[in-house]
Amino acid sequence: MADAAATSNLRALEQQVEDACVRRDVAFLDGVFSDDFTMLHGDGRLTPKQVWLDIIRTGQESWTSRELADHVVDAH
Repeated sequence: MADAAATSNLRALEQQVEDACVRRDVAFLDGVFSDDFTMLHGDGRLTPKQVWLDIIRTGQESWTSRELADHVVDAH
């Protein structure tokens, strides 16, 4: 089981990522995601980092909010 501080930090970072998607803050997302990041969508589609950032930058997908719900943090 992950320690409480690590779990809290990871959840906070995840919410910052969701908030950045809403704001279309591509600079933040580019800095957080590794170069080999791939977005796994709920329907199983995979989108490479630069394509995902372009989708956000251009507003192809946009949100008024993105909230994290049931997720598990497993720190190694």
